[in-house]
Amino acid sequence: MSTSKLNVFKTAIKQNGFDSADFELTEKNLTRWDTPQLVGIPIQGSITVMRKSTQKQKSYATGHGANGLNEFIRDLATGFYN
Repeated sequence: MSTSKLNVFKTAIKQNGFDSADFELTEKNLTRWDTPQLVGIPIQGSITVMRKSTQKQKSYATGHGANGLNEFIRDLATGFYN
């Protein structure tokens, strides 16, 4: 995940009233680099977000066409990590 996208996750945490230091973000690259021809193969991955104080965690899809960031923002707003 790019630094800018990681910063968007951290900004969303702060905008929803949480302390970003209370969250751990772990990225996993799921792109199949062993594919002989990578042209047209979308980069895929996931990011697992854990709130340290509650131990609640969830994984979100990242990469081309993924909607994980919006899902994460919705989970923050609806209290999943409370």
